[in-house]
Amino acid sequence: MPNSNIAEGEFPVVTSTEIKWFHKEFKVEGPGVVTGRSGSLGTVQYVEGKYWPHNTTLYVKDFKGNHPKFVYYFLQTMHLENFNAGAGIPSLNQNHLHKLKILIPEFDGQKRIASILSVYDNLIETNNQRLKLLEQTTRQLYKEWFVRMRFPDYKKTKFKKGIPEGWQVVKLKEYCSFKYGTMPKANLITEIGYPIFSGYGIVGFYKKMMFEHKTLIVVARGVGGTGDVKLTPKNCWLTNLAIAIFPNEVNLHKHFLYHTLSAIDLRFLDSGSAQSQITIADLGNFKLLIPNVILQKRFEKIIIPIEDQLENLQQQNIKLRQIRDRLLPRLVSGKLQAKDVSKTKKSVIA
Repeated sequence: MPNSNIAEGEFPVVTSTEIKWFHKEFKVEGPGVVTGRSGSLGTVQYVEGKYWPHNTTLYVKDFKGNHPKFVYYFLQTMHLENFNAGAGIPSLNQNHLHKLKILIPEFDGQKRIASILSVYDNLIETNNQRLKLLEQTTRQLYKEWFVRMRFPDYKKTKFKKGIPEGWQVVKLKEYCSFKYGTMPKANLITEIGYPIFSGYGIVGFYKKMMFEHKTLIVVARGVGGTGDVKLTPKNCWLTNLAIAIFPNEVNLHKHFLYHTLSAIDLRFLDSGSAQSQITIADLGNFKLLIPNVILQKRFEKIIIPIEDQLENLQQQNIKLRQIRDRLLPRLVSGKLQAKDVSKTKKSVIA
């Protein structure tokens, strides 16, 4: 389904990396397991209810008597990104997967393994719900101050052609510098270390870090996320799917700029033809209405403590994922036994 055909509704549209939109219709009855077919490979997603799989994905039609949540976990251990069959754009050929032979537990063993791992996912989901509420709070405050123009002392402020006195329209490159992320070296990727941030999310861990502090980024490449604006985790490595933005902090403050860019759909800056792409030149020439620094600081005084709470929850989730991801291959392989797990050979589910 082309993105232009998506009509707002209740059913998630699952792309190769995340739930990106909600559509008025569904294609598949859940539970479902979805992974990337084109563009971004390796991410496996579990969907509880009805959903619409994006045309960049593959999804399970028949679990063949296996536990759906176990299938979700098992496919994560297969590292599907290593089965890339595309010459240019990464592609996953399901016919190659059908030929693979795998070793998996019987249903009761699958159920126990899924139950153990789900404890961590449930804790992560609880934190995600708290994250959403905090993010909604920051978005509403930004809209009240800088969209509805009801910032402190707005009644005393003079406006000229709809622009408050002391505000100015500037190109981002006047107050910002930019840097592309870099792909990590395979021999430095670890199970525990500094998070590797793709812009879409944390995709692994690394022996080195690129940025010590939370860094403002725009997703610049990939499928389904170009134009998204995010703050990286602390002490992270940024991949080449994103561009880091560094405001000078004299005229333009990072946290204010983050919320400003987040309120704008930057997908219109996409200048890619064969593949979705935003360039540094695209970002640098983008014009913004910037308030005076005093107002930016007043906004950040309220926002930064909330963002600190967000950071704490995100760090909790990183640790929970690390524990879960260490358990996952050991449970699935049988090195760490869930009670009375027996194994049998079956063909891969795809």
